[in-house]
Amino acid sequence: CRHLIEPPLAFKIIRHTMTITSVAVTPLCAYIVKSSSAITRPYSNLLVALLMLSVVVDTVVQWVFDPVILMPLLCTFRGAPLINIPLSAAACSAITFSLVAFSGVLYIALFLYRHQV
Repeated sequence: CRHLIEPPLAFKIIRHTMTITSVAVTPLCAYIVKSSSAITRPYSNLLVALLMLSVVVDTVVQWVFDPVILMPLLCTFRGAPLINIPLSAAACSAITFSLVAFSGVLYIALFLYRHQV
């Protein structure tokens, strides 16, 4: 279900600009991480995976889900998504929470690897 009140145009422009900037800067960050000699290869692979997953979560949240946050019910409506996939707000929430949960697994792997080395 879609929310009836449109957000101000300036907010939409800023959000989409930041998402595009995030997507554009990610390959540079991945290159810097992979070419660094200060970290080991498995650790750099985990860092790049976390970086890519963070960009995917950002893109899904900003362009597909576009949540309208209502208190005390969070994310019960979709705003005006840029990519309007016919999904309910509950399905978009499930996708977003699954991606965030997977990033938690990567954080734990990075933490364990760092303390083992």
